[in-house]
Amino acid sequence: MRRHRSWSAHTATVARLLYDSSTAPIRQTEVAATVGITQPAVSQILRQFEQAGATRRIPGGRLPTRQLAAVYAERYRPPHTNHYWYNLDPLTAQVDLLVKHHPPVVFTGDLAADLIAAWRTPTILSIYTREPIDIERLGFVPAAGQYDATVIIRAAIDGALVDPGRPVGALNVAHDLDVYRELVALGGEDRIEAADRIIDRVLQ
Repeated sequence: MRRHRSWSAHTATVARLLYDSSTAPIRQTEVAATVGITQPAVSQILRQFEQAGATRRIPGGRLPTRQLAAVYAERYRPPHTNHYWYNLDPLTAQVDLLVKHHPPVVFTGDLAADLIAAWRTPTILSIYTREPIDIERLGFVPAAGQYDATVIIRAAIDGALVDPGRPVGALNVAHDLDVYRELVALGGEDRIEAADRIIDRVLQ
């Protein structure tokens, strides 16, 4: 199976903009002005989307298709470092600790999915931060990997993953497309179903 080159941060930003504009067509000029890149660059990005079946043209501009989420998850691989931690406390208590001591964190994965479209009790916390954070002093211990962890910290170089986040209750949650991408990466049929429910609220 062909592995596509990872999207740039600008390409991912255009994808998120299209998703957020799914109720009305958006023109190339609007995309360029909003994202802050040239129209030729936007044209190239939109051509990629169209070839992948992620957008469709209608009078007045372009609309995203349901395929946008799958293409985003496959092709957007932002540079980041993963840090795995474990704590015996209930996940709700772990959330409280992280929010109290590191309020800029942005939640994705299980917890974000449950906040966006009620799903199930999360079994692992995935968060984006601007840089690695040391939470050992909060009672966490390093874990060997995803399957041993209760918290995954993804220190993301792409600031769009972290800033601003969007408030859902008292927490900051990642964009729907990044929650979808994280659920797909974590794996499991139930997570895929939850990811699809999130996208189905917006895209058809």
